[in-house]
Amino acid sequence: MEKTTASKRADPINGDVNLNCWQKNENAQCLRVECESGRQFLFPYGYFKGADFVPGTDADTIELFFKIQNRIVSIKGRQLHELFVAFQNLSVEWIKSSPPKYRPLTKNNSTHIESIQVATLTEKPDANGAN
Repeated sequence: MEKTTASKRADPINGDVNLNCWQKNENAQCLRVECESGRQFLFPYGYFKGADFVPGTDADTIELFFKIQNRIVSIKGRQLHELFVAFQNLSVEWIKSSPPKYRPLTKNNSTHIESIQVATLTEKPDANGAN
């Protein structure tokens, strides 16, 4: 079953604009992450280690941890709780940030991704300086 979380809104100048920033799919095998730079990543859910949700007054943050290359995906935006719950079921097919020029068109109560960063976690040395 697929569910799209944001709706299309008409832009009188450019025609219809797709404001979806994520898609749910109960049968998703992996997560596709689309970055603003155009770079894309596929993260198989078999390598998913866990997630962290931090609500905020200005923005929420979700951090996803994957065993594959010790990667962390950091998502910042508004109203991210529904997205976080979908990660609980491993049912998010793809995510991408909302285009900046169309962010004012999103409803205050709809999920809105402002930025996505993918990084590699580095091992921290223990108290004795060994890894």
